[in-house]
Amino acid sequence: MKFGGTSVEGATAFQNAARIVSERQALHPVVIVSAMAGFTDALLNSVREALNGDASKAASTLDKHFDRHLRVIDALLDNEAAWMRNLIDQSRVEIAELLKTMAVDSGPGQSQRKCFADAVASFGERLSAAMLAAVLVENKVSSSAVDSRLCIITDEEFGCAAPLIDETFSRTTAHLQPLLESRCIPVLGGFIGSTLAQFLNYPSKKQPSWPISAPKCFIRKRCNRQLNEIFQCAFVTRALRRVAAHWSSRRRKNHRRR
Repeated sequence: MKFGGTSVEGATAFQNAARIVSERQALHPVVIVSAMAGFTDALLNSVREALNGDASKAASTLDKHFDRHLRVIDALLDNEAAWMRNLIDQSRVEIAELLKTMAVDSGPGQSQRKCFADAVASFGERLSAAMLAAVLVENKVSSSAVDSRLCIITDEEFGCAAPLIDETFSRTTAHLQPLLESRCIPVLGGFIGSTLAQFLNYPSKKQPSWPISAPKCFIRKRCNRQLNEIFQCAFVTRALRRVAAHWSSRRRKNHRRR
């Protein structure tokens, strides 16, 4: 099941999405969510502000969007509210660190700029996935937010990454199948993945607990302040759509063989 940005744009929308998922529990759905409407554009705009050298202004442009997330928490969450607020606070800090790194660097290359843009933009989907999973749990529906970077493995084309189908299929199966078999609904953010190298350097190959610290950019600085090594950054990709089509094709083939 896929919910776009307008389907998770506020408290009423999140509640409606949770109701739709709840009514389809018997189908053992995997739920994919977009960022709240307008949030991805705001995140990318903050990247552009940071590249102009003003990290503080860039971060402040996101305040109203974090407030939107907090209003959803106030309206819909009780038992799940504290950790969700912590996740938002941590996301603010991580985004500010990424924007500051972009602002102070003297001249990152195009690929490096895309890497940082992907990392910043990923927070929209990640927060939506966590939020919807929390709303489901609050409504007595077994659910778990799954970090898409553990499932979707891509090439290294920053900004327009393509999935590595075999790696993605095996990791998606490994992380989602146990949840589905236990009747727990996985909720993932769309358009997010990681390279194989990043996956292998991930602190844990298992489902990380929320809030998580990734994506982190580990930087070895030279005297010219150019970025040299960047690991564990999120990639914005259409991988999930391709994986779904590939999985569907395999299932049809297996059905015909029977």
